[in-house]
Amino acid sequence: MLPLRQAHEQWLFDPAALDHTPSRADGIDLEHELRGRREAIMIVRSLAMRTAQAQAGNTASTANTAAAAKAEAAKRPPPPQVEPDLEAEVTKAKGTVTVAAVLVHRFFMRRSLKDFEPKMIAPTILFLASKIEEGAIKLRYIINSCLAKFEPGAKFYEPVEDMPETHAAGPEYRRWEREVLAMEEVVLEALCFDMVVEQPWPVLRRSIRGLDKFWIGQSESSTDGAPAGLRSEATEAAVDEIGWVMLNEGSLSPLAVLYRPETLALATFALIIAMVDEVPLSVATATAAELGTRFGLDVAFDADAGATGEDLAGVKDAIRHYVQYCNEGIIDRNLVQYPEPSEGTQTFQRRFQDPLPEPPAANASNGSTATTNGWRAKVNGLAHSAAPAPTPMNVDR
Repeated sequence: MLPLRQAHEQWLFDPAALDHTPSRADGIDLEHELRGRREAIMIVRSLAMRTAQAQAGNTASTANTAAAAKAEAAKRPPPPQVEPDLEAEVTKAKGTVTVAAVLVHRFFMRRSLKDFEPKMIAPTILFLASKIEEGAIKLRYIINSCLAKFEPGAKFYEPVEDMPETHAAGPEYRRWEREVLAMEEVVLEALCFDMVVEQPWPVLRRSIRGLDKFWIGQSESSTDGAPAGLRSEATEAAVDEIGWVMLNEGSLSPLAVLYRPETLALATFALIIAMVDEVPLSVATATAAELGTRFGLDVAFDADAGATGEDLAGVKDAIRHYVQYCNEGIIDRNLVQYPEPSEGTQTFQRRFQDPLPEPPAANASNGSTATTNGWRAKVNGLAHSAAPAPTPMNVDR
């Protein structure tokens, strides 16, 4: 595994550190704290959806005004109205939300829930995360979203250039604005002004590129004569779709401050194989280990043990914690779906080609499409059936 940059090391904690956070010192138990963090992230998601709607409307309005002015100057009929592109705004917001979730967990490793309530931390961290993702959300949209969510009936601040009477913000707006800007300084200090956030999602996507050609019996040149037990429904399209759901949901838990992105990405891959192929988790972990080096980890397949390598313990621990947080309700319980280990001695069989094909170029398309063999039906019950393609996040509207 590649060494971490020094600044990033401060944001990886031993799981035991969760028992020694500032919230613990203030008498808040672990369950209460984790649910407080989850609440803050859910508020971030809600505000992000509201701001996406506002920005989509503003972009469409600006485009329509400009087009109408241009048509009038040219003495032409006005063009058709441009409709708000909410899908595009939501797509941009998804990256911001996942970054914000990591910042929430980092913040509460240094500060206590007793001193900072989720509804005030959420808009501040959303504002910061949007800057990190270079898609800054106007503070006005965030404050208006807070008013809509927490103070229904309060006056929004929506200034119109040629209408001076709209330029005065109400007292509720000004109060929220002052509090968010003051809180921004507090959050930046707690985060040591370190705004670099590495995510497991790009690692997962990069590592499984060309996956459909790896499986024994599923390459373009293979025939149906391959052993049925070696075929898999974990196609690249399936891993893309389910992987986003699992990592997005996983961000509600403190996994991002307990494990490196590479570790979380491989752990997620193993969980997906277990779910879609309906194999014991030990078998799925062994299968995922065959691609360990592609994830940048010292994890490899072993015919006797299933998997081996220096980084294997971390991957297994990440899987265990993911399952634990599902069982505790921090992450959607429906995301843990795999058979219990069978009794007796297990045998492990290599399921990928050896040697693996070279990964395609970064701009190459492997032409994979979603299969209809049943994996989609297995995730129909998930609360967050969101693909990496633009799909609205699960939020409290």
